[in-house]
Amino acid sequence: MEYSRIKQSHFKKIQSKRDDKKEAEALNFFILTDIEKLMRENKLKLIKVTWNLIKNVYHLIFPLNLYASDALHLSTALHYKTKIMFVDDFHFTRLKDKIKKPKILSITESKKNIQKILSK
Repeated sequence: MEYSRIKQSHFKKIQSKRDDKKEAEALNFFILTDIEKLMRENKLKLIKVTWNLIKNVYHLIFPLNLYASDALHLSTALHYKTKIMFVDDFHFTRLKDKIKKPKILSITESKKNIQKILSK
């Protein structure tokens, strides 16, 4: 009896991993499709990470208390003189008062407020 429970539990775990993998693949496909669409519409530009961007990251991590990846995003936005940066990350939203440009907007902002800011 105990062996069959272990076997059944193991089967459920394997099936769950397969389901998780299928979900991950579907999500990956959805994201890549979205990225390709945005690029075709000239609404998104993918750029290379350069040594200059990385060097600037170092100067942002400690003063702003950012993770390296967040600092790289900010360094890139600063380098390309981005006007608005949409974020879904607390590490950026807490910087609203510390950084003048780019304007940091949370994706949870109201649609009306986002439209108001974009129309400026």
